[in-house]
Amino acid sequence: MYSVQFTLGLNRDHQSPSRRDGVSPEQEANLLCFAAEVMQEAALRCKLDSSVLTRASILLHRFYQRKSLKVYDVKGMVAPALVIAAKVEDVMPDGVGRNYQMLMRVVLTVVESVLQQKLRPEGELHSPLHYLDPEYGRQLQSLIDREREMLAALGFILHVEHPQRFLLTFAKLLQLEPEVTQCAWNFLLDSLRLPVHMFYTGNVVATACLYLAFRKLGQEMPKCSPPWYTLFDTTPEALVAVSRQILQLYHGEVRSEYSPIAPGP
Repeated sequence: MYSVQFTLGLNRDHQSPSRRDGVSPEQEANLLCFAAEVMQEAALRCKLDSSVLTRASILLHRFYQRKSLKVYDVKGMVAPALVIAAKVEDVMPDGVGRNYQMLMRVVLTVVESVLQQKLRPEGELHSPLHYLDPEYGRQLQSLIDREREMLAALGFILHVEHPQRFLLTFAKLLQLEPEVTQCAWNFLLDSLRLPVHMFYTGNVVATACLYLAFRKLGQEMPKCSPPWYTLFDTTPEALVAVSRQILQLYHGEVRSEYSPIAPGP
């Protein structure tokens, strides 16, 4: 049996703080998808591995199950999530060592660069954030404050089930071709843009990604009794539900789109 104590166990009728504040489900999903995309690009530029990205993404979604987008703009929560995840995973960008001040500097400047690239009008020059600029000091203090607020909102519970570990283990047990494993890995990375990890454990999400990979590549699924996915503690209902949520990204139902939200009262 796989651990379920760190999923929220929420049902379909659950309303996040953002929904209760009047944010539409579509806008909420698009904003969180945007934040996760910025996080993926920043992690790649910082050369932070998938364990940091996974933990940061899940912690960000977990945070917004407790706090509202009307109070905490997603743009300001990407860097804190990455910093926390890098500290917990003990994985630092190249040349940083264990210098946490340097970690914050690298993450802050890279995230700001990604945000400018995505949000500035086409043709407008980017203005890189330099650590000697007064603006850097202001943003650094904001990062420190947001990091503390995120930790407090999460109750300092930072445990995350890494679904990629399940995925690699399952792929080895099923003796899958590298092409199938890589395709499933891509689906798994995309799943980090969705709150699916709030509702389902890592083994279920990993199994659904394998299922999608079989379908996309047109490959025959393993034949066994009971069905292969039940070996990984996944029910048919969960398999279909997670797969449908991930496919929302490919059907355009969820888009990486930033739209400002007026602060709440």
